[in-house]
Amino acid sequence: MNIRCANCSAEIPLERDEEFLVCPFCNSSLYLDRAHTFKSFLVKPAVSSAGAVNRLAQELARR
Repeated sequence: MNIRCANCSAEIPLERDEEFLVCPFCNSSLYLDRAHTFKSFLVKPAVSSAGAVNRLAQELARR
């Protein structure tokens, strides 16, 4: 999991449960409040762009 430094916006790898860490790019101290954080995920689409356009056209034609 990666986090972003609040000071310099660098992406920092987070490898273990830590409450405090130091940004390796700007040396700022970061406090990680895990009660107010969330994970984000990227879900790749199961339908191609062309397939989505075709499906939308079919749905609109039915109306």
